[in-house]
Amino acid sequence: MQIKNTLVKDGVWVASTQMLAALGTLAGVRLLTEFMTPADFGEMSLWLGAVALFTATLANPTMQALLRFYPEYAQSGQDNAARKVARHQIEKLLLWSLPLILMLVWLAFAKGWTSLTLLLLFALVLCVDIARMQNMAVLSASRNQKAYGMWLAAEAWLRPAFAVFAMYFWGVSLVSILAGYFVASLILWLAFRTIAPSAAANAEAADLESISKRFWHYSWPLLPLGLVGWLSGVGDRYIIGGILGIADVGLYAAVYGLASKPVLMIGAIVETTLRPVYQQAVVSGDEVLQKKCLQKWLGMLMLCSGIGLTLAFLMHEWLANTFLGPAFRSGSTLIPWLVLAHILLVLAQRNGRILYAHSKTSDLAKVETIPVIFALFFSWVLAGRFGLIGAVSAVIIGFGLQLLMSHAFSRKVGDSFNSEAVNS
Repeated sequence: MQIKNTLVKDGVWVASTQMLAALGTLAGVRLLTEFMTPADFGEMSLWLGAVALFTATLANPTMQALLRFYPEYAQSGQDNAARKVARHQIEKLLLWSLPLILMLVWLAFAKGWTSLTLLLLFALVLCVDIARMQNMAVLSASRNQKAYGMWLAAEAWLRPAFAVFAMYFWGVSLVSILAGYFVASLILWLAFRTIAPSAAANAEAADLESISKRFWHYSWPLLPLGLVGWLSGVGDRYIIGGILGIADVGLYAAVYGLASKPVLMIGAIVETTLRPVYQQAVVSGDEVLQKKCLQKWLGMLMLCSGIGLTLAFLMHEWLANTFLGPAFRSGSTLIPWLVLAHILLVLAQRNGRILYAHSKTSDLAKVETIPVIFALFFSWVLAGRFGLIGAVSAVIIGFGLQLLMSHAFSRKVGDSFNSEAVNS
C-alpha cells in the first residue's frame, strides 16, 4: 500500500510538472516562430543540435550509469561516492575529446562558420547543460520528482522567454538566442543545484576505484550511442538542410517539436514515475514488482498514445494555427505522422529501459544503432524525392524498426531471467 501511495504521489507530481513543461515548450515555439523566419529557426535548431551532440556523447552514457547504480549505492551509504565518480568520468571524457574539439574549432574558423562570440556562448551553454544533467540524474534516481519536475518546467518556460527577451533588445541572431538560453539555464542551475548535494570529499579511495570500474564497464558500450541518439533525434535535419534548404529545416524542426513534445511528455511522465521503482525491483530481485511495473508502463503508454494519435489526425490544423507562427503553418499535415513515429519511439524506449536495468548495454547498442542507419538512409532517399513528407516517412521507418528490435531483445532478457529463476 505504501509503494502504491508513493507511486500515485510521484505520478501526480510528474504529470503536473511535465504538462507545465510541455505548455512552456509550446508557448516557447509560438513565441520564437513569431519573431523568426523558418531560415532563422532552422539555423538555431542546427546549432542547438550541435550542443545536444556534445552532451549526448560526453555526458549521457555516464548519466545512464548513475541512474542505474545510484539506488544501489544509496542503500549502502555510498551515493556521494557515486556522484563523484560520475563527475570524474565526464571530466576524463572531455579531456580525451579535447584534440578532436580543437580540430573542429579550427575547421569552423577556417570555413567562416562561426565567430569567437558565438563559439564562447556555445561552450557556455554546453557546460551548464552537462552540469544540469548530472544534478537532474541524481534527482531522478533518488525519486525527488518534485524538484526534478519543477526544474524541467521552469527551464521549458524560461529558456525561450530569455531568448525572445534578448532578441527584442539585440535583434534576431544566434548570439541573442544562445545568450538567452545560457542565462536562463545558469539561473536555474544555481537555484536547483543545492537540492542535489555535491559529492562528499571523504569517500574512500578503494570505494571510488571499484565504483569507477563498474561505471566504466557499464557506460563504455553506450559511448557510441551518444552519437547514435543525436543522429536519431536531429541528424535528419542536416540531411534536409543539404537537400532541401535551411528554411525547410526550420519548418521541419518547428513542426517536429510541436508533434513530438506531447508524446515524449507522456513517455517521460510514465518513465519518471515507474523507472526508479522498476530499477529498485531489479536491484532487489523482486520479480513480481518488475512485472507489475512493466505492465502498468505498457498499458499507460498504449492508452494515452491512442487518444493522442486520434486527436492529432482530427486537430492538426488547429494545433498549427494555435502553436506556430504564420510562416510555419503549412507543415500541419506532417503532425499526425510525426505523432505516430514518436509513439513507436516511446514504446521502444520502454523496452530499452529493460535492457538498461539488466545491464545489457551491448544489446542496447545494436537496438539503437541499426535503426538509425536505416532511418538516415531512407531520409536521404525519400527527402530528395518527396520532400518533407519523405523525411517524416523515414522517421517512422527508423522508430518502427527500433521498436521491433527492442521488443526482441527485451523478450530475450525476460526469457533468460525466468530460466534462471526456474533453475534456481
